[in-house]
Amino acid sequence: MKWYAHWNMCRLAYEFLLVDESRGRRAYGEPLSLTLKTVEPADQGLIREPTLSLPHEAAESLFQALWDAGLRPNDGAGGGAEAKALRDHIAFSEIIAKGLLARLPSGKTADDREQQR
Repeated sequence: MKWYAHWNMCRLAYEFLLVDESRGRRAYGEPLSLTLKTVEPADQGLIREPTLSLPHEAAESLFQALWDAGLRPNDGAGGGAEAKALRDHIAFSEIIAKGLLARLPSGKTADDREQQR
């Protein structure tokens, strides 16, 4: 199963299509109708079924389709792998910078200068 997503400028909305091309056939997900149900006060906190349930592969494909369509988390942060890669890059850059500072012509290492402060 694979999700596809794109921005429809006429409708001012993202559109999603689920396609399954396994077992020698091609199938697609029919349009969904999302209806919000008011919860009675006596049933507060009681939700019987999820709004949407997807197998892992389909959920992963949906997230990829959202990303490919340009949607990002609204907190502005990238995914965990992206954040880790950025932290690793910063740590590596610090190592390089400390090594370069240690070779300054003053004859003192960066650690010596740090202890003087």
